[in-house]
Amino acid sequence: MTLSPEMTEFCDAWILKAELHNGTALHDYYNRAFTLFTTYNRLYAEATFTLARERKIRLRQEGHCFDQSRTFSTKADIALLTEGAFFCDCTL
Repeated sequence: MTLSPEMTEFCDAWILKAELHNGTALHDYYNRAFTLFTTYNRLYAEATFTLARERKIRLRQEGHCFDQSRTFSTKADIALLTEGAFFCDCTL
């Protein structure tokens, strides 16, 4: 899967933020882990949306925040990520 320029920029910025947390105190480790988790979470979500758009996986019709009639787009997908959790059936 090729990353969009927007996704690459997002990941690069958050990875740079993580690298700035280079202390040895507990809060430094926490801050670095939380920052890297943000990057991981965004990549995971992007992969989910991409696979769903390509019909390689099917998003559940129950227990998630999506309107089944809508078409996914990058900006809309990002907005939905901030609204709640989503679930996925990995039906190939």
